[in-house]
Amino acid sequence: MKFVVLLLSLAAVIGFAIFVLNSQSDQNPAEGGMRLPSAQEPRGLEITERLARNILASLSAQAGVRGSGFDDSTTTYAAGNLGDERTPVLIIGATEPLTDFSGRQNKATIVVVRVLNEAGEYEEIGRVQYEELLRSAPELNELQDLTGDGTQELFMSLGYGGASNAAYGFFRVDMQEKKLEWVQLRDQADQMRNAEFLMGGTVTHTETVQVLDLNLDGKKEIVELFTQIWEPSGQENDIPSKQTGETWCLARAYRWSGSFFDFDRALSEQFLVNLGPDCAM
Repeated sequence: MKFVVLLLSLAAVIGFAIFVLNSQSDQNPAEGGMRLPSAQEPRGLEITERLARNILASLSAQAGVRGSGFDDSTTTYAAGNLGDERTPVLIIGATEPLTDFSGRQNKATIVVVRVLNEAGEYEEIGRVQYEELLRSAPELNELQDLTGDGTQELFMSLGYGGASNAAYGFFRVDMQEKKLEWVQLRDQADQMRNAEFLMGGTVTHTETVQVLDLNLDGKKEIVELFTQIWEPSGQENDIPSKQTGETWCLARAYRWSGSFFDFDRALSEQFLVNLGPDCAM
């Protein structure tokens, strides 16, 4: 009889221990437990290299029909979500296949596609084409919410110019309207144009473009900076500038107006004041 009671007591102890362990395993990770995600919890689709390459191959196969060339040897791509983790996209840069022996392409395409599933199905959101003297395919530099609407814009390296030049551009994506378009900019001469920047560089001067929050108001500005070791000839009077030692700086800052980036003289001058002795960002 005592043996039976002992067995029943042991079984009760083991059962209680199993109950405690199961209760701990259901705890939130922040409380020290480990919980597996429920099947009902939203998960973002992971864009693997294989999935991206399958989509690129499909786009390349359509190139002749769609009227834009895709050179498979130079195509670039980057994955992002533009503010919605459940809506992954591919940002693709491609050049037209060479038609001669010059070694230069003259047409490039930027395409944004929404990736629908792991089978490689996708929806094209929009594309932009441009023609220049190209050295390489356009490539995503970074994603930034420039306009404060919760959707990230594309800061692209456009990959063209001479031996010492590079170019950059900014693009907006409208997922609802299925559009990809240039960000618009009004310059110091009051001219509207695409937000495209050609940057030069030599041993005596440099040009850069960056995205900064100059006045710390939580909103981003587009900023150009030109530096040279002596005062540039033919300096434009409508561009804020200063001299620091042997270095001369010109700056242009553009603030988002609600529909385009507008040249802001006061911000440009403030930026120059804040620069260090080498006029470096």
